[in-house]
Amino acid sequence: MWIQRSAIRPVPPYARIGRASLEHLRNALQLEADESPAAFDEMYEEFEDRQPVLADHIGEVLSQPLQDSSVALGYFLSVSIWAAFDQTLGTALDAISPDELRSTTELFALDQDLRGQAPLDRLDTDDVVAMEQPALVEFVHESIQSTLRAQRGKLDTSELGEIYRMLLIEILALSYAVRSPAGYPLTKTEVQA
Repeated sequence: MWIQRSAIRPVPPYARIGRASLEHLRNALQLEADESPAAFDEMYEEFEDRQPVLADHIGEVLSQPLQDSSVALGYFLSVSIWAAFDQTLGTALDAISPDELRSTTELFALDQDLRGQAPLDRLDTDDVVAMEQPALVEFVHESIQSTLRAQRGKLDTSELGEIYRMLLIEILALSYAVRSPAGYPLTKTEVQA
């Protein structure tokens, strides 16, 4: 928990994705890719069916003029993030509405503005998201670094920045779309939201 101000709402413990879940997902994705090249396409179709608002948003971001490798990385990571939530939390994960996605995007932008007004603040908005979903943000960092190494610096960093922002918003939106378990006490923040 941090003391400094932030526009980003805390992610409840029941909505956090652990490192073990991501390792399991990474191994499953690798196995599926080895067995069937179409496995990822099927996973993307399932993502579109279950999270149509989020899938449309990601499609809009990735339909901009971007390098092919940036687009591929964006699709891979966005579907992987959703799959981590889906496989870990199952039916507790609700579909994100347009209002929920807009609200999360606005919170993210507001937090960036707050941090821009506090030059002595050592945290960036991505640091705040990393405190809320550390394993997911670490997974994203590792994947981006791996892609950068494989591409030997040929990727456009401004493109990666836009994709990174998209992924952080996705992580938050999915985190907020997780229903609390029956009998789980509401926090003060959830009551006020």
